[in-house]
Amino acid sequence: PSSMTKIEEYAFRNCFKLANINLPSSIESIGSGAFSSCSSIVEVVIPSSLRYIEGICFFECKSLEKVVIPFSVASIKANSFEGCSALKEIIIPPSVVSIERYAFYNCASLEKVALFCTISSIAESVFDKCTSLKEIKIPKTVSEIRNHAFFQCSSLSRVLISSPLKSIEKCAFAGCSSLGEIYIPNSSVEISISAFPEKTKVLKGKEKCFIC
Repeated sequence: PSSMTKIEEYAFRNCFKLANINLPSSIESIGSGAFSSCSSIVEVVIPSSLRYIEGICFFECKSLEKVVIPFSVASIKANSFEGCSALKEIIIPPSVVSIERYAFYNCASLEKVALFCTISSIAESVFDKCTSLKEIKIPKTVSEIRNHAFFQCSSLSRVLISSPLKSIEKCAFAGCSSLGEIYIPNSSVEISISAFPEKTKVLKGKEKCFIC
């Protein structure tokens, strides 16, 4: 109903036959795990009244192919879309200031990620095991790429960095077997010794990069 403002935690968890959801514009809160393991949902349009996508909200919605995130959303919580194995594309609007760890973990069909957001870090394992992801452009606002952020993204062949990165943590790009080289503008960035595959050529600014 149009008067509904909240969907409780785990309200529709394991509703395997639920294929269509129509979220009214009055919705202000969707609880953690509300639609987790709803394996027949194909498309979700987040209403513009929502500010947060809570943790494990769409966890293992294995048929979910399309998600529309409005400009009202400020944060995507941990494991929100983990295991959404049919999701092919995601566009993160500028309103988003936080994407928490494991948000898109093991989204195996995810080919395109558009980060128009103003996040300060790429969180731990946020795109871990997104094996179909081919290219990623790091927003200018990002100062750190956390551990395992793109771990085992085996199709990732192009990473565009224009931000003044301060650190790239352990295994951030480990297992990215298609990543031949990467250019990092900031010469003083701290890079963990295990951040990249051994064969990946790291090109950087004029000064020596500190390998921690």
